[in-house]
Amino acid sequence: MNVTYYDQRWKIENEFASPPSPGRLNQIAKLLETYAKSSNRQRLIDIGCGNGWILQHIVNHFPSKFQVFGVEPSAAGAMNARQRVPSATVFEQTLENFKCDAPFDVLICSEVIEHVEDSRKFLLQIHNLLADDGIVILTTPNGDYRNRFFKDNLEACEQPIENWLTSNDLRKMCSDRLDVQSLDTFNPKFFFDSHPFFRWIRLSVEKIPCGKYLRRIADGFVCRKLQKGLYIRAVLKRQQANS
Repeated sequence: MNVTYYDQRWKIENEFASPPSPGRLNQIAKLLETYAKSSNRQRLIDIGCGNGWILQHIVNHFPSKFQVFGVEPSAAGAMNARQRVPSATVFEQTLENFKCDAPFDVLICSEVIEHVEDSRKFLLQIHNLLADDGIVILTTPNGDYRNRFFKDNLEACEQPIENWLTSNDLRKMCSDRLDVQSLDTFNPKFFFDSHPFFRWIRLSVEKIPCGKYLRRIADGFVCRKLQKGLYIRAVLKRQQANS
């Protein structure tokens, strides 16, 4: 891992007044509301927590529901995360070297798996951190758009590793360790922007009565049925030892 790159990236990002991807934070919060329902306080860890934006969002939305932890290889990111979320325990380590004293009920992995060299090994390491019936909430860019995204967004900066997965890739990698509870996509805008005819229909629909409602239906169809949103979101569950 290129720690120097991430030290520089997190130092720059830390100056932002608000999180870079608020929509992604809201997606994670919705999945936590749906899938992390235990009445007991749960142990939650954010893998590759960067500057701590996700941990901060979780603490603000669920003040007493989780005991929060983070793992971040970058010294700058780990320091910023500790300052942003004083109640979090943040480890300055790679996932490969991380050892925990107790398993986790919830593991967040958001925009991380595409930046590791070996995705299968990474998922195995995640599996080993989970408690029985523990869940993973994972988001990652949709591999269907890897080449087009950087071609159409010249201002986007490629990170040292960009191994984007498709929905099928992720399903196959999870099959022997993690059960897929849900897997779809979100943020359909890139799909419509890439298809001018469908974008025109989408914009036209908004102008008729109930247009916004119809647009939400169309967006949901693109994201859930076609799985053509820009980002994949998945909830994975640790398989039982005898399964």
